[in-house]
Amino acid sequence: MNDIELLQEFAQRGSEDAFRTLVERHIDFVYTVALRQIGNTHTADEITQAVFIDLARKAAAISPKTILSGWLFRAARFASAKNVRSELRRRIRESEAAQMAMTADDNNMESSREQMEPILNEALDELSEKDRDALFLRFFEKKALKEVGERLGLNEEAAKKRVARAVEKLRLIFQRHGVVMPSAVLLAALSVQTTHAAPAGLAATIATTAALKGTTVVASTLTLGKGILNIMAISKLKTAAAVTAALLVVGGTTTFVLQHRAQPATRTSATAESTDDALALEILNRSDSRSLDDAPPLVFLRVHNGPAENPWRITANGKLMGKAAPLRELLTMAYDTSESRLRMPVSAPWQDERFDYVVSLPSEQKEGLQQAIREKLGLTAQPERRLEDVYVLSARTGDFPGLQPTVLRGGGTSMNNNDGQLTCNNATINALVRTIEQLIRRPIIDETGLRDHYDVSLTWGEPGQKQPGPEALKKALAEQLGLELTPDKRDSDILLVRTLKTP
Repeated sequence: MNDIELLQEFAQRGSEDAFRTLVERHIDFVYTVALRQIGNTHTADEITQAVFIDLARKAAAISPKTILSGWLFRAARFASAKNVRSELRRRIRESEAAQMAMTADDNNMESSREQMEPILNEALDELSEKDRDALFLRFFEKKALKEVGERLGLNEEAAKKRVARAVEKLRLIFQRHGVVMPSAVLLAALSVQTTHAAPAGLAATIATTAALKGTTVVASTLTLGKGILNIMAISKLKTAAAVTAALLVVGGTTTFVLQHRAQPATRTSATAESTDDALALEILNRSDSRSLDDAPPLVFLRVHNGPAENPWRITANGKLMGKAAPLRELLTMAYDTSESRLRMPVSAPWQDERFDYVVSLPSEQKEGLQQAIREKLGLTAQPERRLEDVYVLSARTGDFPGLQPTVLRGGGTSMNNNDGQLTCNNATINALVRTIEQLIRRPIIDETGLRDHYDVSLTWGEPGQKQPGPEALKKALAEQLGLELTPDKRDSDILLVRTLKTP
């Protein structure tokens, strides 16, 4: 019987033999995951028992499509998570120190395995479930590609591509954690993955205990086991925070790519960068937020060389991508400002170009885009305070129907500027100011004193009049929102763009 058939036999008929077979088949794998992450044999024993007890309790609810090794991995990982944090930080620091001291001959497979082993669980956990299952079936369960495809609902060729792509994503994750190795070395290291044998007799103990639904197991194991599925249920909410923390501890290396119509950038690692190019272009071509959210860590930037098209951009959990963005829009997004506050030299390069980009770092996306612009376009920007022609925004007292406090704060902020009408939901005055700055192209100093969130409806002209003149906008703001724009000269924060080099 396969894993699911055995699990159903146990769930439907209470077959201890079926469950014992499952335990014997996977116990070394679960014990290895726990031992790798915890480093303590006694704690690994308890975690292994807890995982299989939860498997027994949830057997009837597990989907027939589940890859059991993937389910067991997640269960063991989350059961270990609380214990592993301090140890993981220590191992990461040791890995960094080892990386700094690494000599030229450390690039062989044995050295790479030694570096990757302490953070293998962490790296595998950053993969999507489908990619992780593909690696488990191929390298940990030693399945042929044809069988991997059958288990994943793919043909053999598609399974081969899925495994290859998962290996490459894993390599990029290791690279971000400071463990750099060619794809061939990682592939070889995965191919010789071994499991640690669990202590003798543990399988029999677990099978018997699980069949009794854990009634005879020690209290510490029961306490640990009960919480695993609850932890797994909320894991997705914590994944981004965990990855961000790992980045802050380790620091990261990210591949920056710039493609130009005439002269592509010189590559220092053709294999790595071509893979990053292909991944980024695939994400751009799909042009949906889910593909962006699932993307591995990379920063991709190129001059738009396709057919002329209107600029568009998509965000997903802080990650960014877009096509045909003018340089000014690229800079305002990277430095989180408005175009009205940009001051660019007349001779700045790239002003007539448009750009495609993907920024899929788990954190500090804007900083990553700034670095790509600095390194590849030769442009940087520095905040500066100087005397500028500005508008001062002030608030009048009274009830204005176009500006109402938001009643329900759930969800994010939405803004829509179309056909002479601006509508905002759950917006701060600062967000409104940024939008108005884009319309009138002059800095605005907020002196309203308004700190709430607002729903805004503002109409300034006839349908089709997308950009209002300053006077029409001032009148609409005063009459509909009770906000007054007054021209003035003030010290204002601007962003001064500088050219570092000639591209």
